[in-house]
Amino acid sequence: MRHLVAASCRFPPVACGLLVLLALAVGSPSPAPHQPPRGIVQVASSEEPEQSLGERVNVAIDRGIEWLRAAQHEDGSWGPCISGGRYGSNVREERPCYISGPTTFAMFTLARCGISRKDAGMKKGLKWARERLITGMETGKLEGRSFASYEASSGILMLTALYDEGKVVKPARLWTGKPAGSAFSKRDWTLLGDLVVHLVGQVEDGKKERPGCQARNGGWGYWLEGASADVSATQFALLALREATRAGFPVEQVAPKVWEQARSYVMDQQLRDGGFRYDAEEPASGMVAAGTASLLILREQLEEAGSAAAKEELDRAITRGLDACGTYFLPDRNLVPSKKDTDSYHYCHLYAIERAGSLARKHLMGQRNWYAEGAQYLVNQQYEDGHWSDGTCMRPKDVLGTCFALLFLKRATRPAVITGG
Repeated sequence: MRHLVAASCRFPPVACGLLVLLALAVGSPSPAPHQPPRGIVQVASSEEPEQSLGERVNVAIDRGIEWLRAAQHEDGSWGPCISGGRYGSNVREERPCYISGPTTFAMFTLARCGISRKDAGMKKGLKWARERLITGMETGKLEGRSFASYEASSGILMLTALYDEGKVVKPARLWTGKPAGSAFSKRDWTLLGDLVVHLVGQVEDGKKERPGCQARNGGWGYWLEGASADVSATQFALLALREATRAGFPVEQVAPKVWEQARSYVMDQQLRDGGFRYDAEEPASGMVAAGTASLLILREQLEEAGSAAAKEELDRAITRGLDACGTYFLPDRNLVPSKKDTDSYHYCHLYAIERAGSLARKHLMGQRNWYAEGAQYLVNQQYEDGHWSDGTCMRPKDVLGTCFALLFLKRATRPAVITGG
């Protein structure tokens, strides 16, 4: 497969080729080479003709897809998340959480990598996920665990990717009916709508008829009507809502102020240096990228909705955010300035970098060629059987690590629509 050009770019062929050359050719300072741990194989060896980075990326993507498909369980799932260990300042025992998350996220990843919803494994995974998502929304729980905003967001990403036909669909007149030209089945369109309402609530005649996960301050936390929010959950919800909008779901019909309220929250979270942080912790590269990607999504959605409010303020915030991404970014770690060796949620951080860079249509963040540096790191970190493992992520580390790596290498986030100058 020619992933870098044919599959991952959404531009005309000539422009796409130029972008790939720019991403791979522009140099930037790099940290000392990172030695891969035992079990990891270099795609190119000194005994063979040296491959270009683009060729190595294509090989790595093919091997990663093969491993991820083979990791699917017999029941169609990829298992639950297992959390535990240190979480902020707390230490927690290991326990299942986000029951549907790994499956919907693996399905989203495979769909973004070109695997059709008509594939037997994808059909099996969708059946398993559909049943759990419906149960989670109806009861508020899955296998004794609260149904989280992350699970709703990941479910939306899965559905929109499965039914994506490479075009923006004109919004439906009513959110309860799918739009003309949509490939969605009626059943899955209804499920998409329920997941969106789970995230944003439902407002009718100025009154909230159904609760959602959007907090009072405009951001997103983990549960329905949560009092607190953070940049991590917020950026994932915004990415999902953006994809629902592209699929033709009229999000503002359900929650008229969703984008403006989110804009207020995200703008309030930006620090003086342009960065972002999780809760009260220090800024980390992943959170800087997540906050910047959120700003880019909000500018796009507010402009498409015809709202010019605070556009100049958003433009300045985005510029500062992208500069901060370049300052914080290192391909081999999720940098926290006072903890220079941290690699906490490192591959998740790389996917956040991809979202910000792709949404902004930038191949440089500051002076850092984010894609070339990140791709070089990832092809060197792939295990011999084709997977990646994010050692600091919650389990299943191999499934989640492989998803994050593939989404980065595929540049799976569509660029933002740019209007005006």
